[in-house]
Amino acid sequence: MEKSYNLLSKKWKNLLKNKTNQIWVSPNSNGGWRVHKANAKRDSSDPYKKQAILKATQIARNQRSELKVQNKDGKISQSNSFGRDPFPPKDRKQVKTKTLSFLRVFVLTN
Repeated sequence: MEKSYNLLSKKWKNLLKNKTNQIWVSPNSNGGWRVHKANAKRDSSDPYKKQAILKATQIARNQRSELKVQNKDGKISQSNSFGRDPFPPKDRKQVKTKTLSFLRVFVLTN
C-alpha cells in the first residue's frame, strides 16, 4: 500500500511541477504583449504579438515546457507542449486501422 502511495505522490509532484512550468504570452496594459512564466514577477514585453510568440516558443523549447497564448480578451488562442507529456493524446486513427485489419482477418479466416 505504501509503494502505490509513493508512486502516486511522485506522479502528482511531476504534474504540479509541469503546471508551473508554463510560458505565457498575454496582452500588456501598455498595448503590447508580455512573455512570462506562470506566477512570475519578471517578464519581457514586445510591441507585436508575432515577436512575443517567437520569443516564447524559443524559451518553451529550451525549457521543455508548455506554451500558452492569450487573445486580447483573455481567452487562450494557442497551446503547444514542447516537453514530455505525461498524458499524451491517443491516436484514434491508428486504433481504428488495427481493429479493422483484425476484423478483416477474422472474417476471411472463418
